[in-house]
Amino acid sequence: SAAALSALPSGKSSAGSIAKPPAEVKRVGFTALTPTGNRKVGGHYEVVPLAELMDSNQPGYPMELQARDRKDNAAEEQTREDHITNFEPGYLLADPGTDGGAPLVVRQEIDGKVRLVVVSGNGRTMILQALAARKLYDRYRGAMKGWAEANGVGVGVGDEANPVLIRVIDDLGGATLKEIADLSNTNAIQQMNE
Repeated sequence: SAAALSALPSGKSSAGSIAKPPAEVKRVGFTALTPTGNRKVGGHYEVVPLAELMDSNQPGYPMELQARDRKDNAAEEQTREDHITNFEPGYLLADPGTDGGAPLVVRQEIDGKVRLVVVSGNGRTMILQALAARKLYDRYRGAMKGWAEANGVGVGVGDEANPVLIRVIDDLGGATLKEIADLSNTNAIQQMNE
């Protein structure tokens, strides 16, 4: 339920408890606004192996966080292919919004394992997975490492693990995870008309 998904960092959710990050992670903070600017979240950047991200296509993902059906959706697949063909790594780095930039994630314990659950950025995560599968990950890796180093975010992940810059939510600003996910996956014009 939406109410159950509101707690951070020691609360319980329908997907399990939200775990604290490792102590050795260097904290470089961020704030991001939902597309209409009506909600603000805060947290910190990390660089982790791409395989550690749990996107909405993976078993156990808390589907209440994903309003879009990305499976067997020809329009979504074509959009993803267009983004891969015309890949611009800057779109997956810093961004003032929750609907762009590095994937927005939360640590949750799911089935006894702490996972980095993508709250906003499932499509961006799938683009990175496709780049890795097609041996094109260097198109992202260099720009990401350059940005991370220039901004003081430690890159303690080897190139073979396909490092990815993420934004880990530490403060929901009074919103629930579901609310942030819903607002981030709905464009600003739709939100203003609701």
